Amino acid sequence: GHITGAINIPLSAILVEIDQIKDIQGKKIVLQCKVGGRSMRACQLLQAEGFAHDVWNLEGGINACKEAGYDIKL
Repeated sequence: GHITGAINIPLSAILVEIDQIKDIQGKKIVLQCKVGGRSMRACQLLQAEGFAHDVWNLEGGINACKEAGYDIKL
């Protein structure tokens, strides 16, 4: 699943699809996965590419969002 309005890019393609992300560089970018591990790795990869303060990892991932009652698309 994913948060409504999210752009979905798998971890394996994050650097290949970096142009999609560069379009929103300078804004807060919240990365998410099922529980937060892969999205943390994606944060690290993007930070190494110059997104030093723009990327955030969603703690607990999609599972935490569902438990909190947020709208998740399956």
